[in-house]
Amino acid sequence: MSVELTVVIPTYNEKDNVKALTEKLASTLEGVSWEAIFVDDDSSDGTADIIRDIASKDVRVRCLQRIGRKGLSSACIEGMLSCSSDYMAVMDADMQHDERILPKMLEALKENSELDIVVGSRYVEGGGVGQWSAIRKMISCFATKIGQAVIRADLKDPMSGFFMLRQSFFQEIVRDLNGKGFKILFDLFASSSKKVKFKEMPYDFRQRNAGESKLDLRVSVDYGIMVLDKIIGKFVSIRFLLFFINAFLVLLLHYFMLMFAAIILRQSFVFTQLLVSLIVLMVFFMFNKTRSVKKDGVLKFVWEALSFSSFGCIGVVINVSIAYCLYDFGLTGMLSGLIGGSIGSLWNYIAIKQVFRK
Repeated sequence: MSVELTVVIPTYNEKDNVKALTEKLASTLEGVSWEAIFVDDDSSDGTADIIRDIASKDVRVRCLQRIGRKGLSSACIEGMLSCSSDYMAVMDADMQHDERILPKMLEALKENSELDIVVGSRYVEGGGVGQWSAIRKMISCFATKIGQAVIRADLKDPMSGFFMLRQSFFQEIVRDLNGKGFKILFDLFASSSKKVKFKEMPYDFRQRNAGESKLDLRVSVDYGIMVLDKIIGKFVSIRFLLFFINAFLVLLLHYFMLMFAAIILRQSFVFTQLLVSLIVLMVFFMFNKTRSVKKDGVLKFVWEALSFSSFGCIGVVINVSIAYCLYDFGLTGMLSGLIGGSIGSLWNYIAIKQVFRK
């Protein structure tokens, strides 16, 4: 019997949730030919092993373990690409999404052949966000307004991570998807060249069953980058733009620290340039590893810090040497320092790519 519905569930450190969710899906989808594809980003808590153990007893469950690749959106895309069912649902593993509305979502798509997608919504009548703090509600509202403006659709919950769509619709737009960050639904709407036909169904956003939330500053940054990509990506490479912004901010930091050190420390030009370059090097590393200790562990963080320092110190030597030559040639200390800092920033960018394989 062919599979009618595939439920794609991205996971990272969700070992205490996957079994309970599988049982809930089995109960909810009774009478439906379904499968669940858990896409695991190489969890450190053994989530993939637990999924494989469940799959050995239930043929409806599959584990797609990704090595060296992370991100909710890309995990969802790979999961959907690995199935052949006519309908696909996406939901989180933490059981904050109400699996009980999945049959209604499926029924809506089957009854209306013009519908592309059915969205589980927290913001239509009958839905809710549960016990969110006032700050989280405010941030969500702001992100929702931005999302609605970009996709130009009256979708009340473009930030939802709970939805069901047709395989045919997904295949039409998959090559245009950004695939970055956490907001896959926004990506689907923003990437479609046609007007997406959708329906929203209310549900109450529940408390996480177990484990820790993956929401942090990086999620917001990824969302901002995706919004920029959808707005100006056709005209300017978002990668180039981010590199330009990053380089500008690093040089700005270098400039002010150079000025501060020159005024306060009153040391030689070489000492000042060396000190500032080392501080900027550390800031550059920390900016690119905002979640490393929590997500990858202390040992990996220390190893990457040492690896990056080895690469980066070469850049510091080149940076200071060029700056000193220019200073000795007659350029002002500030201009010499900035030129050296520019070359150092380029080297740091290369070092980040080598160490973190970005």
